[in-house]
Amino acid sequence: MCYTIGFGTSKDDEQARFILHEYSLEPVDLQSQIQLIIKGIQESSSESELFSMLHRQGRFPYINLPQHYREQKLLEKAEISYKQEIQSIQLVFGQLHGLFSKLNFNLALIYSVQGRWKEAEELEVQVMKTSKKMLGEEHSSTLNSMNNLASTYRNQGRWKKAEELDVQVMKTSKKMLGEEHSSTLISIANLASTYWNQGCWKEIEELEVQVMKTSKKMLGEEHPSTLISIVNLASTYRNQGR
Repeated sequence: MCYTIGFGTSKDDEQARFILHEYSLEPVDLQSQIQLIIKGIQESSSESELFSMLHRQGRFPYINLPQHYREQKLLEKAEISYKQEIQSIQLVFGQLHGLFSKLNFNLALIYSVQGRWKEAEELEVQVMKTSKKMLGEEHSSTLNSMNNLASTYRNQGRWKKAEELDVQVMKTSKKMLGEEHSSTLISIANLASTYWNQGCWKEIEELEVQVMKTSKKMLGEEHPSTLISIVNLASTYRNQGR
């Protein structure tokens, strides 16, 4: 079957026919099984389950990017494996399947930690557009894809592009999760970081005051996140000569 659809290996019709002959199988039987498997996966499995299944089968290595981001040999191996599986998934399920986006999302992370921002950007734009189309603009996966793309823009110094996404994520997070949710606070902090690099001190101050007040309320005055928010606000005051 793998040789027929090119899943996890190169497509090889001759090898597929040889194996069918060895097991006294007919091509029509194989095609029926393939269609049943595809139908079952599409109807009952999430992309996370499929991703875990492929990892267990050794299709590509698990990679903790923060821990291994300097181990180029591991990253290069993961990149090759991801590209092979992306090609296979696209062939069998198409570009709109959740697993296709999941694999591209992770490949973009690999590019990011290598500083390959343009390649990361291309994949992240594709993932974001697919997520918006399939899940909607307010879905958490869509917001995650927008966050990643905004981060890539920041790393390229494209502050206005990052700002547009940061604002959209913040507004959606406030609407869907509330102003006190941790994800909302992270989105506010991301926008403040983008403003920081543009020297928009008043806008930064407003955001950081909001984060500090919410952190004090939700986590307490001595929580590390609260203390960080206080330090950030103090730094902003200094940059304004206050």
